[in-house]
Amino acid sequence: MTDKADLIDSNSDASVNVSIGDRSSSMRARLSRSLDGILRTLSTPLGCLLGTLLVTLLGGLFVHTRVYAMTGGLLAMILVGLFWPWFSVWSTRGGLTFVDTRAREGQPTTLRITLHNRPILSVHGLQVVWQNAEPGQSNEIESIATLARLPGRKSIVLDHPFTPSRRGEYPLGEAYVTCRLPFDLWTARRRLTVERKLLVWPATHVVGPIPEGAGRSEQAALSLRDRAGTQGDFLGVRPYRRGDSLRRVHWGQTARYDRLIVCEVEAATIPAVRVTLDVNVSTYPGPEGDACFENAVREAASLCEQWLLDGATVELVAGPLLVPARAGRRQLTTIMDALARVRRSVWVKTKRFVSEDMFEVLVTSGSFSPTGIKRSKGRCLCIRVASENGEIDFQATGLPRDGFSSTNLSLSDTVVSQAGRFSC
Repeated sequence: MTDKADLIDSNSDASVNVSIGDRSSSMRARLSRSLDGILRTLSTPLGCLLGTLLVTLLGGLFVHTRVYAMTGGLLAMILVGLFWPWFSVWSTRGGLTFVDTRAREGQPTTLRITLHNRPILSVHGLQVVWQNAEPGQSNEIESIATLARLPGRKSIVLDHPFTPSRRGEYPLGEAYVTCRLPFDLWTARRRLTVERKLLVWPATHVVGPIPEGAGRSEQAALSLRDRAGTQGDFLGVRPYRRGDSLRRVHWGQTARYDRLIVCEVEAATIPAVRVTLDVNVSTYPGPEGDACFENAVREAASLCEQWLLDGATVELVAGPLLVPARAGRRQLTTIMDALARVRRSVWVKTKRFVSEDMFEVLVTSGSFSPTGIKRSKGRCLCIRVASENGEIDFQATGLPRDGFSSTNLSLSDTVVSQAGRFSC
């Protein structure tokens, strides 16, 4: 019993020592954070003035009353430095708007800023800034324009040139008018209204023509293809099948072979392509992941834009986002708007049926497994944006039910770009 009591006492003493050690370490951590905050405050201009004010107060108490004159001067400086920035932004109203609703990466546009000063007094040193980061990211403030003087009861309109460096919707965060004059003690700010935002499309480059293995949709098309159809030039003859028009019967061959033979002519068809962009976060790891994802978006945008302008029907799949297959300028605007807003995400691949008439193009930055595609008898092209050397790898593949298998598809005549390659 004595041994057990001694063991219990030793365990309790150890637990008490551990708790005391934890408390002391937490107290030291809190004290260290408090000292860091005080030092950061004293290192600012306002902190220096407050420290000097405290020294002059002590000097007036213990040295001479004339030191209070310096105290009054410092106090007046602090009050003016705190009040004037607040008054400047309080008296200012305004907003900003973009002249264009859409632009491309690297394409200059115009940002129009409107400011109005309500009181009769002029304000000085105004600066228009916005948050150059999306919600949830680090708060980066970017200066847009600076105004030296805004007269009282006046409005001013500034046209500021703006060149977006990356795709997305601008402004990414809130926009403010700020003032730090006259002594730069603190920054007062007031939110500006955003009347019209700017949607920046990804940059694109020239790609090759639509692959010859692309699917076909027999609709009212702009061009004729070397495929059996109902109009166009003569291709050959074949035996009659139920549903063929009697106008296409080749009577000479019919009499020769003693059975109905019909003529085959070209078809007016529209190529059908599906572009799939891999948006999974795990595909773009490391510090270069963001740059590689942007390059993958640019590649997908280049393919969609070029092939839509060539008259193809294009469908876009980007994770949970699906833009149904259509053709024309309106489809181009819809796809580019979607690619301008797409973000990396963690999503579960769902089963999607791929039409037999569609040509599948996968744009990724790693080993992409087509688990989300259930059936396709057509060919598939996988474009991998490399993260190490910045090059782009092209792999032509067939897509049977059990996955990828290599096929013989000439890439030099399909989508290999001759210029405008992007690098991470």
